[in-house]
Amino acid sequence: MDILHLVSTKPSLSVDELIERAARSWDPDFPGRDELPRKYADICRSSVKLALIKGQNRVACLHDLCRTRGIDESEVIFALEELGSRIELGECASGQMQRMQAALTSKTRDLWQRLR
Repeated sequence: MDILHLVSTKPSLSVDELIERAARSWDPDFPGRDELPRKYADICRSSVKLALIKGQNRVACLHDLCRTRGIDESEVIFALEELGSRIELGECASGQMQRMQAALTSKTRDLWQRLR
């Protein structure tokens, strides 16, 4: 029995999208979002701004900024990948909770109808 069609998979976030998400960490415009340490959030925010100015992609700007600031780029990429996995786990748990809530609501309705 093939049940793979029942599972909806969302493609994982690209590094570009993760840089954009990380740039919002510790930003006053997005209060309460502290998903990464400030060090990584600051460099991601700078790379997003630089990408807008230069018209390049965010990954290339991140590479340039890491090189000029003397920061290990693999360390930043690792932090971004960890952020991506936490986002995916959170969305997965959220989806499971919604499905569980829908099932409980359905069962409760059935019980109420039987009691009437």
